[in-house]
Amino acid sequence: MNAFFIKQNNVLKKIPFEEVLWIKAEGNYSMVYVGNKRFVLKISLKKVLEQLPNMVFQQIHRAYIVAIDKIDEIDVSNNELTVGEDKLPIGRSYRDGLLSTINIVK
Repeated sequence: MNAFFIKQNNVLKKIPFEEVLWIKAEGNYSMVYVGNKRFVLKISLKKVLEQLPNMVFQQIHRAYIVAIDKIDEIDVSNNELTVGEDKLPIGRSYRDGLLSTINIVK
């Protein structure tokens, strides 16, 4: 399956993987950013990551998961990446994992 479901007001809403931009942890909640919408999940970022395909999503910071194909730029000197108009931080311990996942032409 190439999607997951989010419960909203007793309705399960289908969210295709290709529409997810990134996911951010906020306390015990996770915010899923899809286009210009934000969905709130009542589970930790770690539990979200366990349920997502690792070929599509990558943890880049203790508080962020990003959809790999949505990354527009990676600024390695400032440890941040760009998804559309938004800049997300890259944690030092996640940087090498991210760089080994993407295709870099040298």
